Amino acid sequence: MPNLFGEPQDVAGEILDGDHVESLRKETEAFRALRELAKGGDEELGRAVFKKVFHDDIEAIRGLESLWEGREPPKGIEFDSLAIPESSQLCSLDDHQVWTIEQWTCLMMDSIRRLCSRAFPNDVFVPISFDKDDQDALDFVASVANLRAHVYGIALNSRFALKAIAGNIIPAIATTNAIAAGMIVVQARNILGEMYGNLCDCFITFDPSRRDFFIRSDLCAPNPACTTCFVHRCRLSCNPKSFTIENVVDLVIPQFQKQLGGGAVECLSLIEGSRMIWDADDMPQTASKTLAELNAGDSKFIRCEMMEGLPLVIAVMADPDCSEDEYVCTFDLLPKDQVELGTKRAHPNHQANDDDDEDDLEVLAASADSDLEIIS
Repeated sequence: MPNLFGEPQDVAGEILDGDHVESLRKETEAFRALRELAKGGDEELGRAVFKKVFHDDIEAIRGLESLWEGREPPKGIEFDSLAIPESSQLCSLDDHQVWTIEQWTCLMMDSIRRLCSRAFPNDVFVPISFDKDDQDALDFVASVANLRAHVYGIALNSRFALKAIAGNIIPAIATTNAIAAGMIVVQARNILGEMYGNLCDCFITFDPSRRDFFIRSDLCAPNPACTTCFVHRCRLSCNPKSFTIENVVDLVIPQFQKQLGGGAVECLSLIEGSRMIWDADDMPQTASKTLAELNAGDSKFIRCEMMEGLPLVIAVMADPDCSEDEYVCTFDLLPKDQVELGTKRAHPNHQANDDDDEDDLEVLAASADSDLEIIS
């Protein structure tokens, strides 16, 4: 999956010698060709991936006879020999059942189409990494894993079982997870009912000497010096299909500047999750892209890094009734004292010293035979 939809890596260039350089270069070129098919939205991409991974590569491995002395070699799959069903038929299948090879192939082809539309919206590449909660990625990995297991004569698994394996999920039935979930629901009910006096921290104890199974404690007051909370926040209601990155920079940021009292605020970059979606110097070409095209629309958080001052985190709320220029911003700015703590915090172990830098250096060791001195 990383070779097709992740960040491109040319590992062949990192190796200077060795017997595997040529084969590694061929592998890199093969995946580069597949990425070009994905970028162009070619319908033959799924077939090309299947042929390379489950036929060509397997036949090459079978040729290494020394690997298969005393054991059964893998058997490649001919794509044309499969009677692949329509993808619409997959909806009626049971996730707890082990599917046929034709059904897993159909799921692989369908998941590749879905991932391509997300990884290459228009001319912008949006890398995708595996997440067990990402249904498209999970379908791709589950189908490829079962097809590869079939090639090597390994027992297949159901889609449900593979999701449990991929995420290391333990069913939470009458377990500590279920108990903790119930405690969270109780606290959520207090918040929704505005019964803030009932809120508390609650812990589970397994100490047999205690009479109570749950330990209750009062909530701690917010820490004004918390290093992870020093961000201004904003709720942006807009139509992600028409609201562009340029709108964020030219409309939302100036309004943020006005909220701060008119101080100069220059936005350097926009980050969604772990990926950068716009940068003033390195990625100016995405300014005309909409939030939806960059997969930064409804329920996404965009972090705006500023030249000076604290970052601004924008929570995007989709409103399809908004036109291209219509939007509503609601800001939640940090108090002035917290801003001062966030922009200039002294190290807790810092002690004031004289301005003379020479007083901070002490020669620990020196040798008459060398110009090298060890200083602190």
